[in-house]
Amino acid sequence: MRTQTRAINATQKKARRDVILAVAWELFLTGSFASATVASVAQAAGLAKGTIYLYFETKDDLFLAVMEEQLCAWMDDLNDRLAALDGAAGPTAISSLMLETLTARPGLLRLLANLHTTIAGHATPDSAVPLQQILIARMQVTAEHFARLLPLADATQGLHAVLRCHGLIIGMQQIGMPPGFIPPHLTLSAVATVRANLIGELCAAIEALLQGMTSLEH
Repeated sequence: MRTQTRAINATQKKARRDVILAVAWELFLTGSFASATVASVAQAAGLAKGTIYLYFETKDDLFLAVMEEQLCAWMDDLNDRLAALDGAAGPTAISSLMLETLTARPGLLRLLANLHTTIAGHATPDSAVPLQQILIARMQVTAEHFARLLPLADATQGLHAVLRCHGLIIGMQQIGMPPGFIPPHLTLSAVATVRANLIGELCAAIEALLQGMTSLEH
């Protein structure tokens, strides 16, 4: 177990917060949202349980902060790489790039699947609303890239494409990774196919979605 000294100044408090977020992310990667409790985060970080609550009001607020950190890093990377593509990129290049940046971050698909259910459903407005605003701002940047690269009529259509891709990612992750208590013989064979090749299925679905939206514009 790590041992942490008391954080006094702003720099030390930021460093302490970063440690808590890093530990919470590690626990999420190795377990699940449900199993990663405030107590387990505190123990792994070498802190008293009460110390966690000095930085985050609830467990849900803690994991919303983890989401913000991880999702912003992914979306910033995606937007930087979309910006480097030329106007002839098209649906295939965009879908491949989206999934390439996702797979470079193990656990992010599971995190996305929890965004609107387990976590966001219980978080406080003070933490959930700012996160939503931060993500929307980044989605709008992605929408501008989509409108330029596909091409679509404008950034509004680009935002529709981004939101549909977002929904596809979350939905297929949930379909491909059903709760562990469901016996394998009760799942559809198609679900097993999605589970076996989730990234490939996602890439094909996103490409088909973007191709369809592009075709409607012409």
